[in-house]
Amino acid sequence: MTIKPSKALIVSSQAPDTQLSGCFAPPKPGKENSKHLMSVGHDGDIHVWANPSGKHLVSVAAHSGPIFHCVCSEFNNCSLAATCSHDATTIIWDFSDPLKPKIARQLYGHSDCVRSCAFDCTGEKIVTGSYDKTAKVRTRKPQS
Repeated sequence: MTIKPSKALIVSSQAPDTQLSGCFAPPKPGKENSKHLMSVGHDGDIHVWANPSGKHLVSVAAHSGPIFHCVCSEFNNCSLAATCSHDATTIIWDFSDPLKPKIARQLYGHSDCVRSCAFDCTGEKIVTGSYDKTAKVRTRKPQS
């Protein structure tokens, strides 16, 4: 599959400790590119951008510390995303309305920064990795 570049989304910061991570729904054969991009960083907020214009659409307060990683799930038309943070939590987000993301589930249990997260191929489970030297696999939905 060939992805044709469109207008570049340029993000800059004056802060020397800024880290930026971003994710988007990858294009599928025969379908158009995602209309929205999500970025996260040390401010603890999620930022949603229009693609391809790069216009900032909305900011959402997400974590009480820097966000280290974000990932989108291809499950459910890429309407799920997860963020993990210095605050030792992972949040699973419902992006069915990209301008009003909602918390679907907040995951606790690590005793140190959560540095990475990934959905499985079904979108039903998520794995998180932490500086506490553990990885946790949990379901996307709370157990009944």
